[in-house]
Amino acid sequence: SPGQSVASTLTNNKSFVQKGLGLATKLTIPYLAKLKNNKYIAVNKAELIVEPSSDVPADLRLDKLSLVRGNSGSNRPLRSAYGLSYFLSEGASGFNTATYNSSTKTYTFNITSLVQNIISGRELTDELLITPEISAISSSETGFVGDQINYVALNAFKTKIKLYYSFINK
Repeated sequence: SPGQSVASTLTNNKSFVQKGLGLATKLTIPYLAKLKNNKYIAVNKAELIVEPSSDVPADLRLDKLSLVRGNSGSNRPLRSAYGLSYFLSEGASGFNTATYNSSTKTYTFNITSLVQNIISGRELTDELLITPEISAISSSETGFVGDQINYVALNAFKTKIKLYYSFINK
């Protein structure tokens, strides 16, 4: 059903992303509050690395994935007057998008600012959605454009965050 969440433990530890069906992978980042533990933290670098399952045919695999804000509790993308509410790429004004790297067989998102904003309380969403690549539909609207059959099955056990941080004395 639309907006229904299915745990990866019920899908052989896979999560799915597909344009035509509107499938996205919901992700939460646990333990960030515990990491802070009443200390001041500076996030030097943070990367979200997701790996597709090996059973996805290369000619059907999505080349790019994007990060979108989830509407807390509804399992749907958060929308604004301009379309999907997306996370910005690091150091730019575009969408936070990762391209499939055929050497490492992964998609890698730079989420440094996002993690710093979550830790500091400036980012209030508790749901991140990994979606097909989003793009500008017009000069004032964003959404999904393109094919309907390409997809990716992500291996839930191989999803990881590399986090480099420093404690700050005040």
